[in-house]
Amino acid sequence: AAFVGFTGGIANVFVNALIADLIDYDMLLCGKRREAMYNAISIFVERLSVVPATAFPVAVLASLGYEANEDQTNQVKTAIRVLFGLGPAVFCVLGLYVVATYPMTDKKHVAVIKNIVLQEGHMEAYDPLKGHVLPPWPANEEE
Repeated sequence: AAFVGFTGGIANVFVNALIADLIDYDMLLCGKRREAMYNAISIFVERLSVVPATAFPVAVLASLGYEANEDQTNQVKTAIRVLFGLGPAVFCVLGLYVVATYPMTDKKHVAVIKNIVLQEGHMEAYDPLKGHVLPPWPANEEE
């Protein structure tokens, strides 16, 4: 339980950090702050994933003859090990791969912020992730 709580907590921190980086990068590219949109999508996807993540193991165990408070067949015991041990471990490794290959470093994020300031001054900026020059954002009609 402690491992699940620890990894679950870390996952939430990483996801929120990745979303914050994405919001800043999107601001650099298009000149709009869209935190609400990105956070709404994140919450929607998270909540949407709960249904299959809950229903799938229950359906698999029921189809294999799981009976609560009874001795389980070897097939059910193997399914429990795979569904609640191996399955989460595979997704944990996939998540670690995403984090390890994430292109936004601290240095690049600082460059994103500096280039947002240039864009706000209607000057050319540089995309530190793709490596090309960005034209100035169009001037707002309000300015």
